[in-house]
Amino acid sequence: MAVTTHRGQLVIDVRHTWPDGRRERIRFRVPVDRQSPRKAAAYERTVLAQLAQGIDPREDEEEKSATPGVPRLRDFWPDFIAYQASNANKRMNRPRTIFEAEGMFRRWLEPVLGGHRLDEIDAREADRLAAALESGKVTGRRLGTSSVANALGLLRRILSVARRWNLIERVPEIDVSKPKPDKLEEEQFLTHDEATALFAAANARWRGVFIIGCRTGLRLGELRALRNCDVDLDGPRLHVRKSWDERTRVLGPPKGGKSREVPLTPDAAEVLRGLTRGRAQDLVFPGQRTIRFSRTSMDRALKIAGDKAGINKHLHAHLLRHTYASHCVMAGIPSRILMMWGGWESEAMLARYAHLRPRDVEHWAARIVPSQLAAAATRNESTGPNFGYRLGTHADGGSKTVS
Repeated sequence: MAVTTHRGQLVIDVRHTWPDGRRERIRFRVPVDRQSPRKAAAYERTVLAQLAQGIDPREDEEEKSATPGVPRLRDFWPDFIAYQASNANKRMNRPRTIFEAEGMFRRWLEPVLGGHRLDEIDAREADRLAAALESGKVTGRRLGTSSVANALGLLRRILSVARRWNLIERVPEIDVSKPKPDKLEEEQFLTHDEATALFAAANARWRGVFIIGCRTGLRLGELRALRNCDVDLDGPRLHVRKSWDERTRVLGPPKGGKSREVPLTPDAAEVLRGLTRGRAQDLVFPGQRTIRFSRTSMDRALKIAGDKAGINKHLHAHLLRHTYASHCVMAGIPSRILMMWGGWESEAMLARYAHLRPRDVEHWAARIVPSQLAAAATRNESTGPNFGYRLGTHADGGSKTVS
């Protein structure tokens, strides 16, 4: 048979000898609308009949894809991704975002919807894509709900740009909501006692990284890109100007494209004073075997220190940023100031990082009633319970209340 499977898709794969004696291996994907075994078998018979007549079936597919009008998704992709990475886009995507989008399209979207015209992609096709990704039919493994939501979000963004360019009339309804993590609030950050224990248990090489991460909320890429010239101990403050992306190996601006200043707590300033004194290295936190340390090495160091300190939580690099936001909120720092320090662009995004335990905010209950009123209330003598009676008892001639 000429039909076989490649990367979860049915393809035509046949070795053919042309009338002039030339031998060629012909291999191309079965059209998306014929990706069932029965339809693929019928398509195979058509292809073999064309080859017997000396007709190249690939030319027919190329002609279909070159038909003027609404482009197919795979033909529209190069223009879309170029727009996303350009200044024409109001919010030009970072290199890492482009890198991740290209991976999602190549692995998840193109195999299912690549041959569809943009105006053929409706809510039903989006739901079909989600079902295929969740079942593992596309990549051979089941994708989690967050990954599926990311794929649907990319699809909606593609169609939105197509609508902006007047290639389609409307964008179909695509649900890109992500499930909320089923985690306790206290599991998503370190308490003050846990942070102190982590610092004490950490290896000397990593102690400074952990302290600065918890006290300034810098993202992992910003920690790896922090230079001595970004440290102002007279302020004391940090200037966050660059971020290093490990996957794309690109040194660029921080997330959001804006630099910011972060004030230093006394312990953070003391740590940086010791790290930058007499240092010739440009980076505040250089790597051991490479120029910059990796996420894997930091997560490993966090786990070792956490086990030693007896912290029974999943420790990872981004947890330090959650810890910073939570400690600032517990200290009563206004959200507008915290957003400026941490580089969050909305209170909704900040709310994903700032976590509170009920016992951490119980002291606010004292502000509900002014102290003088609370004292006056406690001085009033209690007349005792009066459940169901206005005055006295039946023996005293009391009468029952009417409810």
